Amino acid sequence: MDDLVYALPDFGAWAQQVTIPEDLVWRVEENSVSVENLSCTLAYLVADLLLGDAPLLPNSTILVHSAGGSVGLAVKDLAKGCNVIGIASKGKLEHLEGFSSLIERGTDYVAEIRK
Repeated sequence: MDDLVYALPDFGAWAQQVTIPEDLVWRVEENSVSVENLSCTLAYLVADLLLGDAPLLPNSTILVHSAGGSVGLAVKDLAKGCNVIGIASKGKLEHLEGFSSLIERGTDYVAEIRK
């Protein structure tokens, strides 16, 4: 049986196979985490890096492009207490929850934000 590992690839994170330097790969100990939880880790890491040292003060406003993607959803989760505006395709809008407001991709989102 192959070992379950966690890695931080520079690219190809969603590929079936990717070559990664050994120092960026860690073995996951049996029963320490589910595969489902482990698969979310990369999106939250990227979201945390995107938010960086931004002061997430209550009622701050954050605009998230691709709000329906894994990183967009993670940004929304990490920005608790902030007004999070999401931009997503029409097909994803009806499935998104927890955003302060949602804007359909392709519309004049600058005008929508000003409203």
